Amino acid sequence: MKFPQANIFRITSICFAILFLGFMSASVTYADNKPAANFTCNVTQGYAPLSVKFNDTSTGAPTNWNWNFGDGNNSTLKNPVNVYSKPGKYTVNLTVSNANGTSSKLANITVTSFKWVTGYYIGYETSKLPPENIYWPGLTHIVMGAITVYPDGSLNTDFYIDPTNGPILAKKISTLAHQNNKKALLMLGGEGTDENISLAIKNHQSVFISNLVNAMNTYGYDGIDLDWEGENVDYNQFVSFAKALRKAAPNAILTVPVECINPNFKPVDPSIVELSKYMDQVNVMSYYPISVMTGYGRYSWFNSPLKGAKNNTPISIENSLSLYNAAGIPKNKLGMGIGLFAIGYTGSPIITGPDQETNATTNIIKEIDLSSIYGPNWVNYEKYLYWSDEADEPYLSLPSPGLSGARYISFENPQSITEKGNFTRDNGYGGIIIWNLNKGYVRNNSDPNFLMKAIQKGFLEQTVPRSNFTCNVTQGYAPLSVKFNDTSTGAPTNWNWNFGDGNNSTLKNPVNVYSKPGKYTVNLTVSNANGISSKLANITVTSFKWVTGYYIGYENLLSAGRHKNPFNFSIDIDFLRTFEIRFKSKITKR
Repeated sequence: MKFPQANIFRITSICFAILFLGFMSASVTYADNKPAANFTCNVTQGYAPLSVKFNDTSTGAPTNWNWNFGDGNNSTLKNPVNVYSKPGKYTVNLTVSNANGTSSKLANITVTSFKWVTGYYIGYETSKLPPENIYWPGLTHIVMGAITVYPDGSLNTDFYIDPTNGPILAKKISTLAHQNNKKALLMLGGEGTDENISLAIKNHQSVFISNLVNAMNTYGYDGIDLDWEGENVDYNQFVSFAKALRKAAPNAILTVPVECINPNFKPVDPSIVELSKYMDQVNVMSYYPISVMTGYGRYSWFNSPLKGAKNNTPISIENSLSLYNAAGIPKNKLGMGIGLFAIGYTGSPIITGPDQETNATTNIIKEIDLSSIYGPNWVNYEKYLYWSDEADEPYLSLPSPGLSGARYISFENPQSITEKGNFTRDNGYGGIIIWNLNKGYVRNNSDPNFLMKAIQKGFLEQTVPRSNFTCNVTQGYAPLSVKFNDTSTGAPTNWNWNFGDGNNSTLKNPVNVYSKPGKYTVNLTVSNANGISSKLANITVTSFKWVTGYYIGYENLLSAGRHKNPFNFSIDIDFLRTFEIRFKSKITKR
């Protein structure tokens, strides 16, 4: 068959159109495929409460979004925000879908309960800890010490070394800090600099502040630690200075160390509470020389005692933090302090442990290097290691004068650091300062950073909880009602009680009634996302309050029993149980 030329063109065009539409259809089918889930977030770790903004970056044109944030919260928004209120490691799951299928993506968010572990690095002790050996995983902030001020407001920036090498070291420390994602602060002042600081603030405050901000920028630091301590501290003046510094450097991190509170002498200065409003950290220097005192009426104590403050030993971390908080400083701005060095007692009388009376001739050997304890001699010292439940601190009680002539030596170990971490977490405080990193590097130990690793685990990582509890009674008569009180540390989230009588509870502080006599073993198991721990204790329940028997003269008053003779006899009493009473007597004739 022959077609006219025009018709041939028409048929060709239709065929081409059909082929083109076929290709278009294939192309559309290829593009409309299964989505692939993906997302980013503005932060992946931080401190509770942590606000995280999630941004969907999925491909394949999803039409539905389902977020599971791992903390019990969910969302169907494309780009949601979630606030993590509690510490923990959370797995986020984004599931996206469209008409062609579904896809999921997982990621982790880590929320910690501490804002800071701030360690001091001191220029004059660089030989003890070279910058290359700083253990950065155990820190959030490092403080480089120190710059000082002259009365005219100009600065001395030799960092306890010299005008050339001091600034070089300072720049190196800030560079290393930022390479390890840590914050770096300049320490201003220190012991013996209080008078110059006071004069500079009083007469040249604007110049002083300008020089501080310039030094912070020149050496690459994120803030300033205002270490103004001594007899010439005027806290009203300090508040005015801090307010002006905050205005001049609104984004700087400002921290201040403050003294322990001895309630026998003075309360918290209200000006320190006012000062705290301009600070990011308020850290209590709860270590020597402020933590211990000697003299009549004063007793030997610990370098950094967690608890146990009383009249003759009035300093503890717990007490000082509580007093500052009660005065008006928020807990999340307050940090404790520990000294990574030892102290020892010498003189007369001989002090061999804590809570022993001192006098005017008692001396305290300060800042004993931990390498002299934890080095090769540790095998000899360890047998004289003791633990104080009162203060939650270890100590050595040597049989003869040892380190620097002392027999009683107070220092930190991993257990005491863990207790401090648990206390800070359980009570909602902000963090800790370490004086100092140089001394805490135990050079002659097989692991020189073992104390810093304990700090990392105790303060920056979520630790396994430690089960513990008390009860109002441990023995009594049936039916016995026992009230149990959980005192576990390490932030447990689950409680499982086995009372030993077949009863159980998941309450934190339950009550159990023991209806029958017996000896029962109570088991409390606590857990959180990081692990599990158990604690056992015994409850003894008896069935009698009393059985009273009278024996009159030589008469046999007991229907169930026997007597041998009136001078040397035994009596068996058998009611619900058997009680045996033996009497021996001697009669004197007249």
